[in-house]
Amino acid sequence: MGSLRLEPLRDSAAQSKAICESCRTRSGAASEVKGQPAAPRRSAWGWAAGTGVLWWLSDAVGIMVFLPLLVVWRHPPRSLPGHPVHSAGLLTCHALISGFVFFGGASTWLDQTSIAYLTFPVALLIAVNAGSHLATLAVAVVAVFGLVGTLNGVGPFTFSTPTTDHLLLELFLAINAGSTLFVHGLAAAQRNAANQLREGFDRFRSLAALSADWYWETDVNHRFTRVSGRAVDSGLLDPANFIGRSRWELPCVVTDEERQRHDSAMARRESFRDLMLTRLNMGDTPRHVSISGEPVLDES
Repeated sequence: MGSLRLEPLRDSAAQSKAICESCRTRSGAASEVKGQPAAPRRSAWGWAAGTGVLWWLSDAVGIMVFLPLLVVWRHPPRSLPGHPVHSAGLLTCHALISGFVFFGGASTWLDQTSIAYLTFPVALLIAVNAGSHLATLAVAVVAVFGLVGTLNGVGPFTFSTPTTDHLLLELFLAINAGSTLFVHGLAAAQRNAANQLREGFDRFRSLAALSADWYWETDVNHRFTRVSGRAVDSGLLDPANFIGRSRWELPCVVTDEERQRHDSAMARRESFRDLMLTRLNMGDTPRHVSISGEPVLDES
């Protein structure tokens, strides 16, 4: 009887020991799992900083793209600069390439983000050859295609997280707008300088035409190579009588003092003023003329 009563107690003790061992094992396993390093979480400050940078960049790109467009197109152009057909063709080609890049599925068989830079060559051609209206419009065309395509999940900036895609798109639009407007500014400055130089030269010719009847140029041997001016236009002076001859091979009357002053200045390659002589080959009657000259030397 005594042994029969102790047997359940032994079984209960064994079960309790097994349960305790199981609890210790589970507790140890839980402790090990709990002791593993947790995945790093982005802090609220980091998220706020990233959002602020993205927001600021979006505003900056918006200003770079649309502010020049609004300022320039406030006064629409009367006509397209240069050849109208050429300018319109460049802008149409630019729009077609932008549509192909952001909606044509090109990013599926070409390098993802680099495909966007196919829009650069035509944009720079527009910046160099077209005026401010078309240059700013070309920048806006790329921006509109890029924004609409990315928001609809197509194009080269849809292969990462929304934040990364947005950041890459904004950087691309900033580079596109900055480079296009910068190149256009350089080309416009060069054109303005060329126009000012041309206007200055035309103004100089007009003033010179008022102060002299004719102009001449000679070579290194002091022989006439060019004769022009009002006297030539009116038929008073025939250039064929001068070309290839020196000054003293033409019929004229000059004092020895004046000729020596002229020859000395020419030998020293200096300018001379008011050389007085009488021409005998300028019409039916002799004409008294005053001649001045300035040396023109090359770099050598």
